[in-house]
Amino acid sequence: MAAPLIVSLWERPEKQGFLCSGLLLTGKHILTVRHAFEGWPEADPVYVRLIDGVDGDIEARVFQRHRERDAAILELQTAVGPIASPELLTRSDRTYDGQPATLRVIDPDSFGRSIPTNYSIANFDHATGEFVITPENARDHSGGVVEVDDRVIGLLSRRTPTDPLCRAVAMHLLWPWIEASIGSSQGSPEPDGSLLVGTVSPAYRALVDKVRQRIQHRLAEPALAALAAAWGRDPVADLDLSLSAEERSKRIKGLLHGLHRKTRECRDEWQSLPTDRLAGLKDDCRFLLSESIKLTVDPQASESELGPVSAAALAPVHLLCNHGGTADVVLCALADLDHLLEKREDGLDIAADITVHFDDLLPSGEGEARRQELLQKLWKKTMNAPSPGRVEGKYFEQLLAKITLLLDRDERRYVLAAPGWRDWCAKSDYREWAEKLKLGLVLHEPGGCRCLLIEEAMVIEIVRDYLQLLETL
Repeated sequence: MAAPLIVSLWERPEKQGFLCSGLLLTGKHILTVRHAFEGWPEADPVYVRLIDGVDGDIEARVFQRHRERDAAILELQTAVGPIASPELLTRSDRTYDGQPATLRVIDPDSFGRSIPTNYSIANFDHATGEFVITPENARDHSGGVVEVDDRVIGLLSRRTPTDPLCRAVAMHLLWPWIEASIGSSQGSPEPDGSLLVGTVSPAYRALVDKVRQRIQHRLAEPALAALAAAWGRDPVADLDLSLSAEERSKRIKGLLHGLHRKTRECRDEWQSLPTDRLAGLKDDCRFLLSESIKLTVDPQASESELGPVSAAALAPVHLLCNHGGTADVVLCALADLDHLLEKREDGLDIAADITVHFDDLLPSGEGEARRQELLQKLWKKTMNAPSPGRVEGKYFEQLLAKITLLLDRDERRYVLAAPGWRDWCAKSDYREWAEKLKLGLVLHEPGGCRCLLIEEAMVIEIVRDYLQLLETL
């Protein structure tokens, strides 16, 4: 595995005016901090040193500046290499709290490469999108990187004078911008130093094929002739998997927007149909939404991650999200769920027939009160009767029998939606409760969404908006 190659950046040639460190992403591109180049004219050169195999300086230009985060990309005037691209954290797949960290930087005194190893990750600050590093003495290392388990997880950034430099911009939050700017660093370098367009996993390709076939098959039904004529009989055909993530995102958004527009155009014709046929059309439309929304998942996800979505079966789902509603939107990727609108205390929500939401997650041994709260909520929603003081003994057996009856007879779907880290959930009682009570389990962590290709807030609104449209039929 290639070690991250750190270079030094200068205002003038021959080691005059040291600016900061930088990470050589490709034979032509360097990732560094934006603040070092505030007000820097794009035409002015930046002088780069310490590129392996190159003596002296090589000129670069500021190529991209991130609009929100402290990051920039420089482009070398002359490509070097070939180089082995470093392994970057492209999605937040686990917590790094407490993990030992290696800093790869340029020493501000000797101007040589330095690899301090006496650091660790304290936590992840969701408000700023930064990893907090301890101890808080990593000053003057802007543009260097933080590495955990041989993978670059963050770009060291400047803090205010009263806040020591102890943070790094999360690489998985920079990744979509990096990929859109120069391509996917998971591909092999081209001879000119550029990168191949990002690839997708075999599991995602298989998912796209299944979604395409299911949508085509459903649109072939006579009842959907009007929608098929308007939306297209093979609407997924335009999803070119060789495109960049940004372009694929645009195509998928277009697909979802198209489903909404064309359904709305068919509304007048459908409203004259008998009630039973109209109900069937609504089911068909929910199915099309369910299948289409599956395409928004991470295209580099593995078979184990995409399996539950691809199989369209109710199963535990795990995702990382900023908004609690994303957990409910993921339910729309499970086609055997009935998608109903249900009022929650904090507003409109998308849910299964019966969904119980928990606002926190408690470790094992602290959960009996929470278990009773869960049972009380289930009793109220399922039994449609005042709850006993405690749901235990005969009351617990009665509740479980009722849930089983509704599952078997009416195919109702029960879901427990709980926020919390995956490892934390493994130590809690929630999974045991879900299995014993025959509930589907949806877990969602706070943070940048790992599973969705489209911005999660947009996915939530697209789904809600479409389901509300169906309610007007």
